[in-house]
Amino acid sequence: MDGPIRARPSLWLTLAYALGLFAIECPWLLVVVLAFAAWLGKRRGLLAVATFFAGWMVASKIPNLILNEREFFGGVATVETVSRPSVGREWVVARVPWGRLLVALPKGALVAPGDVLEGRGVVEPLNEAEQQSWSKRGVVGRWKPYGPLRWSRSGSEAVRSAVALRRSFVGFTSRALGPGLAESVDALLFNVRGELSKEFQRDLRLTGTVHIVSASGLHAAVVAFAVLGVMALLPVPRTWQLALAGLALAGYAAAAGLQAPIVRSVALVLGLQTAYLWRREPDAVGVTSFTALAFLIAEPWLAWDLGFQLSFATVVGLAMFGGTWPSGETLMERAKTSLLSLGRASLVASAVSAPLVAYHFGQVPLLSVVSNLLIAFSVGPVVVGSLAAAALAGVLPETALAAMRLLVAPMTEWLVGVVDWLGAWEATAPRMPEFGGGWLLLVYAAMLALWREDPKPCDSIPE
Repeated sequence: MDGPIRARPSLWLTLAYALGLFAIECPWLLVVVLAFAAWLGKRRGLLAVATFFAGWMVASKIPNLILNEREFFGGVATVETVSRPSVGREWVVARVPWGRLLVALPKGALVAPGDVLEGRGVVEPLNEAEQQSWSKRGVVGRWKPYGPLRWSRSGSEAVRSAVALRRSFVGFTSRALGPGLAESVDALLFNVRGELSKEFQRDLRLTGTVHIVSASGLHAAVVAFAVLGVMALLPVPRTWQLALAGLALAGYAAAAGLQAPIVRSVALVLGLQTAYLWRREPDAVGVTSFTALAFLIAEPWLAWDLGFQLSFATVVGLAMFGGTWPSGETLMERAKTSLLSLGRASLVASAVSAPLVAYHFGQVPLLSVVSNLLIAFSVGPVVVGSLAAAALAGVLPETALAAMRLLVAPMTEWLVGVVDWLGAWEATAPRMPEFGGGWLLLVYAAMLALWREDPKPCDSIPE
């Protein structure tokens, strides 16, 4: 009988391909994959080895150009990414003939992929932190123009409209909540951490809650759950419920400015919920793995992206070990099972994200279970309440503002307060000596070995 790993080709193919990407830096991973292939069996094993070498070949093509000194550049650069806000500016990645550059634009610049920037300036080397985040994407430096850049709008108007929609959402939350809370809501919904204070970002790491601002399938699932929950109360066929949930998720992606992490999350949740159309039980592990593999093939550098790693690990971990949906005939029974389910989910989210946090930041957040348990109930109201209020703002502005101030503001203040309070106890996140990726592989391999499928699936949102 095949176990849960062997029975899911998307899972072991994703693992083999990711290990192939990492093998460009750690060739010894070939030994790991050969052992894994032997365990999978002849046919699966051969396919896993072939996938591993495909990943290795792809990784060998990733540019590894590092700029070590300042250079002059004058010419045109083509924008490749949606802008990401930071303190006082917007950042985009733009392609030039010999690589990609980070380009700082004025706050509020409405650029879209495909736009052309022209100017003259200095390209500076990336610092160490920037190299870790950007070098695998082919980014070699930061372009600092001497003056304003000339800019032609030749990119996608659909993306530009989505960015404009996101700007209107940010403006609405700022008016309703004030700048401080609005920045926290923006980070929670849209994976935009550039405007969060360094102190708050540090507190997120110390409390093991950094995954809440790393857009994952969980964020999109909250939106889908809310829509399907409302639709379940109405005489609407299940197919139409899924269609409306899809429209809501598309609106969520558009409100995020079609940023890649949100698009990935939406694709994941849509894949899970459309299983109903094929009369199949949704398989969160399989769909998450398939989605991850598709994005890794399209954008191999994602294998080194912390947000992608946290998103994949958290969603798969919850699908494997997250427990069951709340159940029971009486209100007290449902409340009890809800608390147990929430506690188990907090424990799992903390356990699967802790190794990555320790590897990247050198600290182990011992209070992560408590932190996640205390903030878990506030995430849904903030995400759903903010999006619903923004949608109502054009029709019922006073109602929308009231919802933001009476629901979203208290929940956001609670979330920020918990993170600030527990983050002040720095001793609860002891520093770890630096360790290699091999130990990380060993920890997650042990987690996979512990996985036993629940005979009662809990991957789908209940009808």
